Amino acid sequence: MFIAYGIVDKDENTCYGISFPTFPGCVSAADTLEEIPARAVQALTIHIVGMLADEEVITKEHYISVEELDNVLEGKNNNICGIPFAIFLPEENKGKLHIRPLISKEYDDREPN
Repeated sequence: MFIAYGIVDKDENTCYGISFPTFPGCVSAADTLEEIPARAVQALTIHIVGMLADEEVITKEHYISVEELDNVLEGKNNNICGIPFAIFLPEENKGKLHIRPLISKEYDDREPN
């Protein structure tokens, strides 16, 4: 298992967007913040399944630490936050890819400020 952080952003008059700095091109969007985790899981699943089908190896390069996340967020606008996702690759999870957001109810209720 490893942790990947999704960067949630929202500008005025736009949907919420999420991207993954360590998975270039993996993005999704939703009308509400509550929808973002599920949409992100879908996007990550499709992205990682594609990588595995192309026989790409998922390595530590796809992991981002909290310190690295802070560097990504530094200097960004106040309408941005990070959400961690646990990723269990097939070889460590009985042959199945499993991705889940690691957020608490308290976090779910928080809007980016």
